[in-house]
Amino acid sequence: MKRHYLTRYIFEPAAIQALKIRDTYGWHRVVYDQYDDIRTEPGNGSSGILWAVDKRRGNFQLTALSDRPPHRTIEAVTGASMSTAELSESFLDPDDYAFRTVVNPVRSVKRTGDGISRLARGVVVPVKGRDEIGKWFLRLAASHGFSIKQDSLEIGQIIVDGFAGKAGHRVTLQKARITGICHVEDRELFKKAVLGGIGRGKAFGCGLLQVVPIQAV
Repeated sequence: MKRHYLTRYIFEPAAIQALKIRDTYGWHRVVYDQYDDIRTEPGNGSSGILWAVDKRRGNFQLTALSDRPPHRTIEAVTGASMSTAELSESFLDPDDYAFRTVVNPVRSVKRTGDGISRLARGVVVPVKGRDEIGKWFLRLAASHGFSIKQDSLEIGQIIVDGFAGKAGHRVTLQKARITGICHVEDRELFKKAVLGGIGRGKAFGCGLLQVVPIQAV
């Protein structure tokens, strides 16, 4: 397995102010500043970085999984701290995990003269409603080599996140927080899901599958 690094950042209010983090693009900017851009063509292709941010006790905790170690420049910012460790190969050996993730539930549809048909790939539209998002996630999980334990799936907060992206272009993402217990059905697909992320919106805080072996829960 290629080396991967799990890093946890804590940002106190003073760091948020100093780094001028006002929205998701602000988080995106700060995260990507912590890593060398090693893509074949800068700005294109997979970044090798997944991240998610949560607010806890007045501070923000950002979790990042990357295929290279981060810089430690963030530690020079007042109110910011970090800890990082290499992910062990054995971490992805168990069969059952508790998980949480933030995903961008969307589907591709084809616009026709009569409306929208689901028969062909085309326009990307959000999946709406908790029941439909749940069904969508079960299909997504199956395609990534894991199943969800019966009655464990919980669809948490659903928001529409809008912000100005690169060059001021407007970005709008529906985000859903999902938790549950999963069982590995296909080990290689599951490893790719954890290390490479799931779904869309990975550059903006979606797709990181945070897992904890069930024995450790």
